[in-house]
Amino acid sequence: MATKADFTESEWEGLHNGVTGAGLLVSLSDRSFFDNFKEARAIAKHLNDARQHSDSLLVRDLAAEHGTGFSVRSHPDEIESKTLDYLRSSMGEDAWHQGMHPEVPEVALVESPYQYNEFHGAAPASKTQE
Repeated sequence: MATKADFTESEWEGLHNGVTGAGLLVSLSDRSFFDNFKEARAIAKHLNDARQHSDSLLVRDLAAEHGTGFSVRSHPDEIESKTLDYLRSSMGEDAWHQGMHPEVPEVALVESPYQYNEFHGAAPASKTQE
């Protein structure tokens, strides 16, 4: 199993920034002031839990890193582009392309055994209401 020692400093920085940047992207998807703090807290809690309880030494090492690789003043577009660059370079171009463009099998449409009629007005009264 891979550990921090198996990566160069640049590779490790890319992995760490990809992980934390992905969490930041989620928090930026809803940019209300309090939601950003809730998402940041959730990321921190998740990383802390991974650091303490993960079976993977690699995950524990990544979660033990401090910081995000971004500053408070980082523009959302910068966070997005750098995070995607980190993730793409960590995964490799082929794996990235496969993840972004998975092969979707063709499916055959099946006739529905149900018939739908247009609704015109109120539903007819049931026999118990008559």
